[in-house]
Order: sequence, then structure tokens, then C-alpha cells
Amino acid sequence: MARAQTRLIAGTVVAIVVAGASVGLLLGLPGAAFVSLVAALLSPLGAHEPHGDAAWPVAIYVSFLAPFGIIVAALALSRWQPDAPRGASIGWGAVGYLAAGLVVSLFFVFS
Repeated sequence: MARAQTRLIAGTVVAIVVAGASVGLLLGLPGAAFVSLVAALLSPLGAHEPHGDAAWPVAIYVSFLAPFGIIVAALALSRWQPDAPRGASIGWGAVGYLAAGLVVSLFFVFS
């Protein structure tokens, strides 16, 4: 159980650092990349990228919310495979970050 708790604590710390870097240092650029990619790929379905004054707040929201996918991935991995190696934790964290960023971007490009 100690390894699962360590994984959860490390995932939370990494998510906080990534959120701080995305919003504080990069000023929402990772979120803007997510939103632009989703809007470009799904424009035939009616997705539109926010413009003007709405663009940066959306990018900052996505940059702030995407790291929560790292925590969800850490929870899932500690539940399903508590003795997984560190590489699996890193891989699942990256997948969780990307999945959460895409889901949050989907919400904003279709609203």
C-alpha cells in the first residue's frame, strides 16, 4: 500500500507543478495548443476556436484543468496495478494529461 500512496502523492505534486508552469510561466500556451488542435481536427463537425477576448481565458482554463488528468491516472494505476514500475506511472500520467486536455478542449470548442 505504501507504493500506491507514494504514486498518488507524486502524481499530485507533478500535477501541481505542471499546472503552475502551464498557467504561471507559459501563460496558457499548452491550453491554446490543445484548443487549436481540437478545433482544427473537429471543424467539419462544427467545432470553432474561441477568438478575441475569449481565447486566452479558455487557454488558461484548459492549461489549469489538464493536469488533473495526471491525478486521475495516478489513482487508476494505484488501484489497478499498485506495483507498477515508475515508467508505467510516467506513461499513464502523460496519457491522463493528454486525455484531460482533449476532453476539456472539446467542451470549449463546442460551446
